[in-house]
Amino acid sequence: MDAISYFPFFLSMLGIISLATSVILMSMNGDTLAVGEQNKGYYAPVLFISIILALWIGMRPVTSVFGDTINYAIIYRALDTSEFPSISFGSEWGWEIFTYLCKLNGLHVSTYFTIIAVLYTLTGLWAMKRFVPTSPFLGMLFLVGSAFFFSYGTNGLRNGLACNLTLLFMAYALEERYAKAALMAIIALSIHRSVMLPIVSTVVALTLVRNPFSALYIWIGSIICSLFFSSFFSSIVSLIGIDSRIDLYLSASENTLLTEAESGGFFRWDFLLYSALPIIYFLYINSKGVRDGWFNTLIITYLLSNSLWILLIRAAFSNRFAYLSWFLMPVIFVYPLCNMRAWANQNQAAGIILFLYISMSIIMCLLFFL
Repeated sequence: MDAISYFPFFLSMLGIISLATSVILMSMNGDTLAVGEQNKGYYAPVLFISIILALWIGMRPVTSVFGDTINYAIIYRALDTSEFPSISFGSEWGWEIFTYLCKLNGLHVSTYFTIIAVLYTLTGLWAMKRFVPTSPFLGMLFLVGSAFFFSYGTNGLRNGLACNLTLLFMAYALEERYAKAALMAIIALSIHRSVMLPIVSTVVALTLVRNPFSALYIWIGSIICSLFFSSFFSSIVSLIGIDSRIDLYLSASENTLLTEAESGGFFRWDFLLYSALPIIYFLYINSKGVRDGWFNTLIITYLLSNSLWILLIRAAFSNRFAYLSWFLMPVIFVYPLCNMRAWANQNQAAGIILFLYISMSIIMCLLFFL
C-alpha cells in the first residue's frame, strides 16, 4: 500500500467497523455493558486485532507523508553506537537507550518503527483493559477511534507512547498499586518529559482537588486568563522550564514560515470547543445523579491538564500541548458506558455515543489532517 493511501484506508476501516458495532449495540436492549459480566473473556481476539493493526502501522513507508517519521528515521540512521547514552534526570534517557539498543542490534529502521507501534498500541490497550475490563473491544474502538490515534502512532511517536504509559500510570494509581504506578510514571517521563503535566494533574486529583467542579472552575478561569493575560502566563511557563520544547513553540508562534494551523498567535476557539466535549459529557452524566470515584479522577485530571494548554493556546503547535489532555478522551467517553448505570438502556446509549464519537473523530481528521 502506498503512503498516501494509509490514512484514508485507516479511516475507512475504522468507520465501517465502528458503524457495524454501533448498529449492533443500538439493536440490543438492556444494560449488559454496565453489568459487564457476560462481556468477560473476549480479550484474546482484541489483542490479536491490535497486534495486526500495530504491525500495519509500524511497517508503513518511511516518508515525510507521515510527518516526523522521516525525522526519526534520519536520527536513527545517523546514530553513533560507539558511546552508550548518558542517563540523567533532565534527559529522555528511556527513549535514547531504546533507540540505541535497536541500532546496536542492527535493526532496520522499519523494524524500529514496528516495535514502537506495537508498544504504542499494546500499552494503550493494556490501559483500556484496566479501565474497562469487561468490554475490551469497545475500549479498543474508542482508543483507536480517537482523532489523534493514527497521528501519534506515525508522527508524534514519543509523545503518543508516553501518554499511553501515563494512562497505565493512572490506572495503577487508581487501583492503589503505587509501586507499579511509579514505575509507569518513570518510564513515561524517560520517553517524553511533557507527560509530567498529566502525571502531576493525576496526583493533584487524587490528593488535593477531589471535587470535579473545583477543577471545572479552574478550567473556566484559565479561559478568562488566556483571553486577557496570555503573554503573562506564557512567560511564567517559559521561566519554569518544564520542557525546552515549550520555549521553542512559544517563540515559533511569531515565525512566519509556519502554516496558519501551526503558527499560533490567536485564540483557538475550534480546539476549545473540541476540548469542551468531555466536560459536557461529564455534566450530563452528573445530572443523572451517577457518581464514580475513578471517573471523577479522570475528569479532574483532564480539566487540570487542559487548563494549562488553554493558557498557552496561542503558541505554535498548540495541539501538541492539547494532546496532554486530549489523550484521556477515549477513556473518559467509554468508562461510564461500561462501569456506570447512567442510561435507561445502556447498550443503545453506547451505540449512539460510539457513533457520535467516531464521527467527531473522522470530522476532526478531515479538517486538520487531510
